[in-house]
Amino acid sequence: MRHLFVESNWVYASCAPEHLREPAAVLLLQKARNGELLLQLPALCLREGADAVRKKCQPRIPEEMRKFLRAARLGDKLSVEHSEIVTQALELYRSTVSHELSRHSMSRRAYGCTAISPWPELPDEPAPATTRLAPPPRRSCEIHPG
Repeated sequence: MRHLFVESNWVYASCAPEHLREPAAVLLLQKARNGELLLQLPALCLREGADAVRKKCQPRIPEEMRKFLRAARLGDKLSVEHSEIVTQALELYRSTVSHELSRHSMSRRAYGCTAISPWPELPDEPAPATTRLAPPPRRSCEIHPG
């Protein structure tokens, strides 16, 4: 079986909200789920990747954008209908990303990780030094990054 070493950037690329995910990172995750390869990941990278997702992926609808829409609407540069459509799209973005982040779990158990050890089940804490992302022995592997 092929082993592939990945790190925090891969965690971010495979677990960010759907519109920010990298297809190649998701493909590697699928291949690991299918048993085609074994992803080796330092356990620390799960925490670093999770922190990056939480920090970089928060939905941001700047007050400046709201002020711009209001000014454009009042200055007859943007119709009320178009302003409402933009506002609805921004709100959809905010609520969708917020929902994805709220249900996103970065624990090893939720990620479908096993340690390189004989343990049949891993406790959530403390993390071993190295984690492998692959179907655990004798049970199915369900990985739901978002």
